[in-house]
Amino acid sequence: MSAATLFALMLSLVGARGPVMSVGAEPAGPAVTLIFPAKSQRLETGLWLARGESLSFAVEGEWTMWAGHFGRSNAIGHRYRVGLYGWGCLMARIGGGGEFSVGTGRTLTADASGALVLYPNLGAVGMTEGDGELKVTIRGGRPEGQVIAELAAKGAQVQVPAAGDGTIADLYVEAGQEVRFDAFGQWRMYADGQLLGPDGDLRRRIADGVAWGRLMVRFGGPGFGVGEWQQVGGQRVVRAKQSGLVQFRPAVGQYEGHERSGALTVVVRGAQPATPELRRRAEVAAQDYERQMAYLRLCQYRRALMLPAPATSPELMRAAQAQAEYLAGLAPTAPAAQAARERVAGFGGQFLSEASHGYTDGVRAVDGLWQTVRQRMALADPRATAVGVGVASGQTPVCVVVTGALPNKSRLPDAAVYPADNAAGVPGTWNGLEEPALVPADQPRPYGCPVSLTVPTGIDLVAAATLVDRLKQPVACSLQGPPKGGATAVLVPLAPLKEHETYTATMTVVSGGKNKVATWRFTCGLPDGEPIARPRLDDPANPKCGLER
Repeated sequence: MSAATLFALMLSLVGARGPVMSVGAEPAGPAVTLIFPAKSQRLETGLWLARGESLSFAVEGEWTMWAGHFGRSNAIGHRYRVGLYGWGCLMARIGGGGEFSVGTGRTLTADASGALVLYPNLGAVGMTEGDGELKVTIRGGRPEGQVIAELAAKGAQVQVPAAGDGTIADLYVEAGQEVRFDAFGQWRMYADGQLLGPDGDLRRRIADGVAWGRLMVRFGGPGFGVGEWQQVGGQRVVRAKQSGLVQFRPAVGQYEGHERSGALTVVVRGAQPATPELRRRAEVAAQDYERQMAYLRLCQYRRALMLPAPATSPELMRAAQAQAEYLAGLAPTAPAAQAARERVAGFGGQFLSEASHGYTDGVRAVDGLWQTVRQRMALADPRATAVGVGVASGQTPVCVVVTGALPNKSRLPDAAVYPADNAAGVPGTWNGLEEPALVPADQPRPYGCPVSLTVPTGIDLVAAATLVDRLKQPVACSLQGPPKGGATAVLVPLAPLKEHETYTATMTVVSGGKNKVATWRFTCGLPDGEPIARPRLDDPANPKCGLER
């Protein structure tokens, strides 16, 4: 017997038996009989099983996946194979567990908790012209509605639609508290996509490795969620990483733009109903979380320039938070034209700059500011040794960053560049949203990511500046020199930079009467990628962040 023949025989045997699963004891209780027409291609049984529960099937009848072709078969499927199983073999899945073949009947133990779904084995062949039907008798499990009702009697029930930016439940959780989630139902992650349970599509992963469409949770304040998303899936106990209201959404990552539909029912146990006092507490916790994240992001950027981390100043932190609440419409009695510098009281240094961005996500806000010309010049200023951050969400979301100068005895580099030399994965696109505009008005947006050189002793003149690709072809750019006494010059490519392309930047500047030349390379990644790994609050190397109000 040839090796090929032996392999084909082994494959045939594996396909007939299916993957190895534990054989369960014959389940007790009444049986449920369902009719499964071939044209349906999917049967929601309405039954829910717990992991380890016994389940048995008995299947009668015949069907075909393509009316008028190949004839009919029973639930084992045609001799023609699609993957490991016969075409039209009756298959099943429990929640986010593994796929298994049912055939004409079997008894097994559930490998996961969740809803039981049946479907024919179609593989990539598909076909929608099915004919015939199967009579499926199932013993084991309970009606899903009954399970939901029993759990909801001990907690709170929340409807979570797939569409939108997320669902914030009026439920409050303290930091460190354990909360139990049980999720039911199906949703779609794109138009006409397959129905997915709470565990998502186990064959497709978003950038961070989570299954596309898996139910996620985080904890935030009214109007915006904060913090790290944590996986829930069909059933999980989660320890809250910060206090706040419970927020849900599907994991979508890089697939954000697709049209989503359907909804899940989630039962939450362990959270408490939110009161006005708890909602305010959640809002403050959310603001302070994002204030810390914005500060740590700014420190990351300055570290890339070999500049010391600015200290959080109590006076600047209070001024920035007051300004954020005013801009968000939460402080209507404040003077209409008041700027952050006018709110600073008692700051012992020099006020340098104020910047605001329409995000309450502190990391995204600082990323957005850094990808502009004026704000990068301000945030990369070597004199900016003190900082304040404010975050608020009212009539409009806003993050405010103010900087100030305090005496600085740290050793500064001769020069620093951004993106850093040999950096990879740099987002190559900038939306160009900066007012008033600096790039010539006849240049259509978007642009390429700004490229900058910082010289702590100040830049008197930019003598030359170029950006070329790996083939030494020049990239058209707009040069933005620093204001008088400034330390950062910026090159803005007039078109988005290419993914996976390596670029070389060269700038020659005059500083203190001397010429300085800097040459560095970087490689672009996805347009919406993050230029630096997100900071973590639990990193012991983080600089201290005060959160004065």
